[in-house]
Amino acid sequence: MISLEAYLTFIAASVALGLLPGPAIALFIATCTTKGLRQGLFAYAGNTTGLSVLIVAAIIGMAPLLSLASYWFDIIRLVGAFYLVWMGIGLVRKGLAHQGGEQQVVVKSKHYFLQGFLVSMSNPKVLLFLGAFFPQFLDPSQSMIPQLILLGVTFLVIIAVIDFLIVLTSGYARRWLLEKQKATHVASGALLVGAGVGLALARK
Repeated sequence: MISLEAYLTFIAASVALGLLPGPAIALFIATCTTKGLRQGLFAYAGNTTGLSVLIVAAIIGMAPLLSLASYWFDIIRLVGAFYLVWMGIGLVRKGLAHQGGEQQVVVKSKHYFLQGFLVSMSNPKVLLFLGAFFPQFLDPSQSMIPQLILLGVTFLVIIAVIDFLIVLTSGYARRWLLEKQKATHVASGALLVGAGVGLALARK
């Protein structure tokens, strides 16, 4: 199995990765601060589901195959970037048009789950990263599958815990942000637009 030293290094690297700002974190913050903790948790669940799919794909060896389709990766990445920018512009416009008082718009929870899932799946670089990241910690003299499963589960748990804490923090912060809905919507929208632009400009 993987050595203790390599495993602890992997954990540290995964925590560092999980704390890096990205499209998912931008989505969580924007959803929680404008729609509430409950909807943010659905977005979190969808994103974690998408990450799980990518990790399973990496474990069963799809990364080398998918890495050949760089053209399609760019298409998927740009679609995801456009989606984030579109959501962000919508929030900014809503904030600028806000007249005071909290308007309740009924949107099914599955909508936020789907948003989280799409944001996760629209970043195929994660899959390529997993395909390149995991092998650095493997012991070639041992069976690969058990090691990959251990790394995959560890990585998923770490990212899921970090994202959950971010969602909770953002959700509870909404209490203080409700009095400044206009600024909250504009700031959250700008955050999503920024994440979308960053994803669009990301290099292979």
